[in-house]
Amino acid sequence: MDDVQKYVFKIKGEYTIGTLPMSRLAEYMADLARMLGEPSKVHFVELVRSSIGLVHSVERDASPLVDARIDDIEQGTADVVHMDAYRALNKKLREDRSVGELQPVGRDARVLMFPGKDAPEPVKLSGVPGAGSIDGTIIRVGGTRDEIPVCVQSGHVVHARCVASKALAKELARFLFEGELRLYGQGKWARDEDGIWTLQRFAIRSFEPLDMTPLTSAVAELRAIEGADWASADDLWREAMEIRHGGALH
Repeated sequence: MDDVQKYVFKIKGEYTIGTLPMSRLAEYMADLARMLGEPSKVHFVELVRSSIGLVHSVERDASPLVDARIDDIEQGTADVVHMDAYRALNKKLREDRSVGELQPVGRDARVLMFPGKDAPEPVKLSGVPGAGSIDGTIIRVGGTRDEIPVCVQSGHVVHARCVASKALAKELARFLFEGELRLYGQGKWARDEDGIWTLQRFAIRSFEPLDMTPLTSAVAELRAIEGADWASADDLWREAMEIRHGGALH
């Protein structure tokens, strides 16, 4: 069919079509679909006996997007959702003592490899020290120890392993649920087998409030400055860039 491009994801290992559990096959298919994206345009076609070949098709208009995503995954520059799906597939292959590959059917193109069992054993790390900062909103301060527990919400992530001295905790409590702060301190980090870093502990040393003024309000304030040329400027951003670079932008 000219309206689709077929791809095959091959699982090469101890399993065959006759021995791979259906529930495990479903897990592979779910991760593969998540990695490829374009959910309404990617379709399962068949299983073939080349090791285990999971054939699927992509509607023609979505094929360039899928190809670009595969290239990004190979280079490690794809977004977090698709990279996570690639790592999940590779982890399953390692657990099943297999390797894998993804390639288009009927045309020459780069093959995306999944090293699986052949990849070096992943290194887990724990307690790695490092200075850093966290941006977020204080949602809880309290405790009776010398170092006071502090909870910080950054978007959908809650950092519950932050601590501060009693004096600093008292200052932070003034900002409870009030805007965003940038917290500076010393952290301890852990890295899992997929290379994902998580915060184990963060000792807050100092902080500063972040200016959350909307861009529209900031522009209005600039235009309101008496005697300034901002009020008549058509494009404040362009004018600011021209000032920064010392001349007109082309």
